[in-house]
Amino acid sequence: MNRIVEINNLYYSYNNDFVLENINLEILEGEFWGIIGPNGAGKSTLLKIIVGILKPQKGSIKVFNKEIKYLKDEKKLIGYVPQKPNIEKYLPLKVTEIVALGRRIVNDWKKLSSHDREIIQKLMEELEIEDLANKIYGELSGGQQQKVLIARALAQQPKLLILDEPTIGVDMKTQSKFYSLLRKLKKARISIILVSHDIGIISKEVDKLACLNSKLYLHGCPKDIKIHTALKEVYGEDFLLLTHEEEE
Repeated sequence: MNRIVEINNLYYSYNNDFVLENINLEILEGEFWGIIGPNGAGKSTLLKIIVGILKPQKGSIKVFNKEIKYLKDEKKLIGYVPQKPNIEKYLPLKVTEIVALGRRIVNDWKKLSSHDREIIQKLMEELEIEDLANKIYGELSGGQQQKVLIARALAQQPKLLILDEPTIGVDMKTQSKFYSLLRKLKKARISIILVSHDIGIISKEVDKLACLNSKLYLHGCPKDIKIHTALKEVYGEDFLLLTHEEEE
């Protein structure tokens, strides 16, 4: 099976304080990974390194079997939903324009085709934001904005989807539909990395679970990780992971 992400001996620091230490991780094609850990554990930093926003200070990282610095068109195959985007810093964009950015990235900013518009429309319907199409993004609620950003990332039709706390401010009904959509993407062999504090939910959804607090304390199948001393190291207290059973 193809390696989509390969991280070896990765280190990163801010002001000489390491937020990531000796990270080693391998994500295969079609795997759904969840990353958990307390605030300030380095989760968002790790995602930014995988995307290529930040450069590792030590160690190596490959995406699609290439060092990050050598990625070209492959970057279009990475969909990313950041935790705190600054997407409207300069322009008051409409929702449909935000979602369309995903197709424009894929098409090198060429004019949208009818096929592109079909993809955009279908995603907006699936995420129930079609009625917001002409609304200004900055005027939406936090939950609505998250759905728009998810649609934008999916519009790229990525092979690797990276999500940093994507369900913050999103109601339970929408969360359920969101995870249903992720299950469809997984069946299509898309690799997914999801950072979340909602351990109970993601442990039922993901194939692999990684626990991060500067160092990677454990990773593996959720059904194999129940009460673990490593979680006490990370969270400072005994922690029970809700696990899921494999379907018969």
